[in-house]
Amino acid sequence: MTSDKSKRIAKNTLMLYIRMLVSMLVSLYTSRVVLATLGESDFGIYNVVGGVVAMMGFLNASLSGASSRYITYELAGGNPEKTRHVFSVIMAIHIGLALIILLFGETVGLWFLEKELNIPAERMWAARWVFQFSLCSTVLGISSFFAVCAMSRLSVLTVVYRVGCTKEERRIVQDKLRALKGKLKNGRR
Repeated sequence: MTSDKSKRIAKNTLMLYIRMLVSMLVSLYTSRVVLATLGESDFGIYNVVGGVVAMMGFLNASLSGASSRYITYELAGGNPEKTRHVFSVIMAIHIGLALIILLFGETVGLWFLEKELNIPAERMWAARWVFQFSLCSTVLGISSFFAVCAMSRLSVLTVVYRVGCTKEERRIVQDKLRALKGKLKNGRR
């Protein structure tokens, strides 16, 4: 049994290193192509905005990992009331952080983009659009963590949503879904 686990761990480790190597090679190649395609000025804008997005992605991944850990811990405890409380607190933190980032980005971020960065005037519109889309992507990524996880059947968070529902609420939803499924099947024939 231990031999099988050791082989599996070694295989997974090797696959992760191969994946990392392939990812590095692709990144090195694509950065050359992007530089050649965009030119120096646009490549600089792309890197500045990309750096901000990468930083926010790291923040989002860290926050999501910590959230999953606390929710899983509470689920293992078996106390649905405490699990609901932890879930509510984590959801409030995610939404609050998304709002703070939105406010900070739309004030300080835009000021920094307009006043401090050295972007040619003819490319400023592109920088503004890229900044706005990146900010929206970050805010939606942080605040939609729960919506995405709740739709996943494999997610622990789905269990938390189910814990929050009463048996009667689940029965009503299941009945409506069965009725909708029946209507869709009959409509296809």
